[in-house]
Amino acid sequence: MVVLRIFPNQKIYQPGDMLRGVLVLKTRKPIECNRVVLSFQGKEKTTRQAGDIRLEEEHYWFKTDLILHDGGTIPEGSTRLPFAIHLSKGIPPTFGSPAGNITYSIKAVMEVSWRPDPKKTWTFAVIPEPLRYIPESQDHEAQIRKSGPLYLDLPSNVVRPEGLPFSMRVDQTKRVTELRVLLRRRESFECQGSTTKIETTEKEMCVPVRVDDFGRWKEYSLPKHIKVNAPFRGRLIRREYYLRVELGVSLARDPVIEVPVLISAADSRETISEEQSMFELLDDIAHDLELE
Repeated sequence: MVVLRIFPNQKIYQPGDMLRGVLVLKTRKPIECNRVVLSFQGKEKTTRQAGDIRLEEEHYWFKTDLILHDGGTIPEGSTRLPFAIHLSKGIPPTFGSPAGNITYSIKAVMEVSWRPDPKKTWTFAVIPEPLRYIPESQDHEAQIRKSGPLYLDLPSNVVRPEGLPFSMRVDQTKRVTELRVLLRRRESFECQGSTTKIETTEKEMCVPVRVDDFGRWKEYSLPKHIKVNAPFRGRLIRREYYLRVELGVSLARDPVIEVPVLISAADSRETISEEQSMFELLDDIAHDLELE
């Protein structure tokens, strides 16, 4: 009897981490084997239905074999075989959906000639890289966008922890029922030349429109500290965000404006500056109170 067990140093990793662990082989007697191999695999897979046919497409981010024992006798008892592999930066996070998934796994195989090869597979999770600070994009055109009587002025396309300021104007005064602003998440799946999209609303604002507001620019902002899943871009699967503004008009097609947006972390320099300002304020208070 042969038992294979994989003991990784952790269960969750980030791109760029070193995955380390130990493969433990347990046998009741010495066994002759050809070799012991660990196969590391990171894979994207998408699916879609085309009539009665189910189509699939795959992309491997890595597919690596590591030989831990190159033939010979495995002694009785427990044999520990350490291993390590570097996870490249830029790989997408673990992801699951009916339209596609991103998975990471390790498969251990003891190759023998006298019976089916003993095998053991272990899956591990890769979380997204932390959000980074994004300076203002040079490619973003700070222009006024228009759809019928609806106008949107978006000076920046970067959603920051302090929100996203924008201005809107509505010229039409008749049959307007509502004005909605939505931050939307879009997950796209490429499969055999076709794209499937799944969209979810992360944040929704209903803006009141009064008679006095028509024909005037009004300033607004998305709320602060909106929690969203980190965007990523794989070969077949990607997650991105966009701002959508909808003007509800009865008995007519609703004017809609959509603008892709980026998600940014806070500027670390501003955080340090705020902390320094707080310390300076406390020092001033202590000085005023004549405290040491």
